[in-house]
Amino acid sequence: MPAPRTISFNPFSGKSRVVVPERKATRDDWKTCDMPEMHVVTEFLMDLTPEQMDTLSWGHVPLEMEDKWFSYMEDGSLHIHRSWTGFCIYIVEFSRDGRHRVTINRDPDEYTNTDLDKDMEMLAALIGMFSASENDPYAVWIGDTARTLGDRSRE
Repeated sequence: MPAPRTISFNPFSGKSRVVVPERKATRDDWKTCDMPEMHVVTEFLMDLTPEQMDTLSWGHVPLEMEDKWFSYMEDGSLHIHRSWTGFCIYIVEFSRDGRHRVTINRDPDEYTNTDLDKDMEMLAALIGMFSASENDPYAVWIGDTARTLGDRSRE
C-alpha cells in the first residue's frame, strides 16, 4: 500500500500540513527508551478501520519542537514515546474486536500522570491524530478551526 497522506497539526501554532512519509518509522528513527518495570496494563476500547490501522503502521515522526510525540509500529504493537525524552508512555497491542491491550508507563520519574481516565482520553486523541488522513473531515475541520481562531487572535 502507498504511504498515507496524513495531516500534521500543531495545536500551538494552529498550522496543519499534509505529510507523505518516505518510509515507515522504526524505533531507530528517534531516541527511545524501553517501557519501565513500573507500568499498568489495561484494556482500551476503540474501533479502527483498516485504513486507520494502515496509517498507524507508518508511525509518527515529529516535524517540529512543539510536536511532543513519536510513534512506530513493531510486531503489531504501536509504541508511543515522548519526543523530547524518548520515554515510552504507551504500548498498544491491537485486537480486531476493538478491545486493545495497552501498557501505560507509571514510573514517576518518567510520567507523572496516574489517572487512568486521562490516559484513555490522551490515548484516544493520539491514535485519532496519528491515524487521521488527508481525507479525514474531522482532521481537516480541526485544522481549519484552529487557523481561524489563530487568525482572529491577531486582529
